Amino acid sequence: MFRHKIEIDGEQIEFELKPVEEVPMGIAILEDFDSEELQAKAMLKWALSDEQYELFKLAPLSAGMKLVEAWQKGMTGTGLGESAASPPSSKTTARPSKPTASDSDFD
Repeated sequence: MFRHKIEIDGEQIEFELKPVEEVPMGIAILEDFDSEELQAKAMLKWALSDEQYELFKLAPLSAGMKLVEAWQKGMTGTGLGESAASPPSSKTTARPSKPTASDSDFD
């Protein structure tokens, strides 16, 4: 379970969400959603208990977005749509390759 607190009406409320990497394929990519918002809603309804989903709907937008971002990054190390293999900057991290043997090396 992933746990994270956000403030709603001046009160800190801890939310418990199922692991993001366990979201069923039917919700994550296979369902024919009309928008990303409907997909996000389906993911949250799956991840939260009914009671916590109702509380989540009362959260200010900024607090709700922070919860979703923390859930995505806390469980996978990256947000949805990001790759853990992607470098955070434009610097190249590749090393030059070592020279290989040529045919003349074996004469």
